[in-house]
Amino acid sequence: MRLAWMLSVALGLPLYAYAEETVFEDSMLLSNGIIASSQAYQIKKMNCELAGLFSSGNMISKYMGLTLEAKSQGSGFYCAHSLEQNSLIIGINGTIEQTMLDGVIVRYETLNTNYQPFLALQLTPAFSFGVSQEIETGESKTILGRSSGSTHRLLLSGTWHEGPWEATLVYGDRYRDAINPGLDIPRSLGLAVRHQVSPLLTAGLIYTRLDQPGIAHGDESLTFEHNYSGVITSRVTDTLSVELSFTHTQASEGDKDSVDQTIGMMAQYAWDEEIKIAGFLGQLKGDSELWDTTIAAYGFSVSMTR
Repeated sequence: MRLAWMLSVALGLPLYAYAEETVFEDSMLLSNGIIASSQAYQIKKMNCELAGLFSSGNMISKYMGLTLEAKSQGSGFYCAHSLEQNSLIIGINGTIEQTMLDGVIVRYETLNTNYQPFLALQLTPAFSFGVSQEIETGESKTILGRSSGSTHRLLLSGTWHEGPWEATLVYGDRYRDAINPGLDIPRSLGLAVRHQVSPLLTAGLIYTRLDQPGIAHGDESLTFEHNYSGVITSRVTDTLSVELSFTHTQASEGDKDSVDQTIGMMAQYAWDEEIKIAGFLGQLKGDSELWDTTIAAYGFSVSMTR
């Protein structure tokens, strides 16, 4: 409570509550509509969510006749607490992921832990601001040996929400590792707009861009990745909602291009006023100059509000 009072005074924020109800109620871990910490304005009390995340598939070389089997499994966590009657929200989210890539030539394993402590402030009844620090540690093992490292970067976001509309902008700073370029993280920019068409239907569009000019390969190569997503959420009953998503990814590196198509479906069931259960199914198909990729993914989560 004292932390909220100090921040309110420092930033010139009022101490009264912003009690406007939101029309969006997402799974903070599985929903494709969530791209930034500023969207945590949805949280009105203590909210925690735990998830299991799994995927498997194949990468087939177009030239060498080599097939690699890719598998991933992990867990996700999200926990946030609303203070000062919903004007200040603090929390943390992240994933712990084990990835395996098996093939004739190489076996690759890595255990990555990613977590983001964040702070979200309800600056006005219609605008919230979020700041988070993304920290990732991991270890990889190949036929060449074992290596480990850690990265960190800052993310800033803002969400405007009023009535049936929501718009979010998020910026992620670039991380550059002078010793191990494999740890570099590109600069990112994301924009999402959602609209509740009716009490039973919500539609949204999301665009994200990753820029990594000359980081990993000197100044001769520019790497850009564009992601275009459409998300539709339907409230089937008072306790069941379904989300459908489609993402088109276009990546370029020098004169090389790759295209990925991802489809996904998530269902969320309200067990009661405090517990929600969600499940996710998805598939990715990728085509690049060197590889054809097919990956299937599924996940589930349980969220609790107190």
